[in-house]
Amino acid sequence: MNLLRPKGALAVGALALSAAMLTPATAMATEEATPGGGKVLDIVSQTTGAFGVPPAAVAGTQFGFTGVNYLYDTGKPFGTHGVQCLIMAVEAPDVVSQCIETFDTPRGQITVQGIKTDRGNRQPDEFTEAVTGGTGHYAHVTGYADFSRLDVSSYRVVFHLRNVK
Repeated sequence: MNLLRPKGALAVGALALSAAMLTPATAMATEEATPGGGKVLDIVSQTTGAFGVPPAAVAGTQFGFTGVNYLYDTGKPFGTHGVQCLIMAVEAPDVVSQCIETFDTPRGQITVQGIKTDRGNRQPDEFTEAVTGGTGHYAHVTGYADFSRLDVSSYRVVFHLRNVK
């Protein structure tokens, strides 16, 4: 039995091991630790599609958006997202909606939920929603997400997370 391997096999094995070791470190670099023991995840959420958006707001109407996410500091792709909303009240010119959003990232999903008021048919420039759960790396996560408008189709989303694996 020959216990020695050809040099090429050893090099391929070492390369595979190096790649496996780098992957978690790269993924971990997307979240920054906070003094209180939580983590901060900073992304850009860009809308690429919409459905059910009514020409005039009517209570009980459902609508939603889909899109892609990027890491805020590097611009690297970081999954997708989907938003489903229900118009709860219309008090012209304001429209009050409850929205549930799922951010599908390479490390798992993060769900958020909140009520927001669109003023004069325009979504707010800044708002905060509760983190209600997640899957994978975010299986027992809690916290909140701060949304800040970047342009007509993009928000910066800063997740303040606790209980991240």
